[in-house]
Amino acid sequence: RETGITPGVYLNRLVLDRACLLLLSGEMSIAEVAERLGFSDQFYFTKYFRRQMDMTPSAYRKLMRRG
Repeated sequence: RETGITPGVYLNRLVLDRACLLLLSGEMSIAEVAERLGFSDQFYFTKYFRRQMDMTPSAYRKLMRRG
């Protein structure tokens, strides 16, 4: 099925959607979320997340919990 986006963009969206869900569940540390999503380490995951979302995973978690 055509989505109008590249496979890379589609995969990024899937990873970010899953990351956001895992971060909001509150049951996993940032390192555990990174591992679950297949990142080599927490620091690379944080860099990736910040590049995509303009905030760190911990900042996202705090912001969404307040809202």
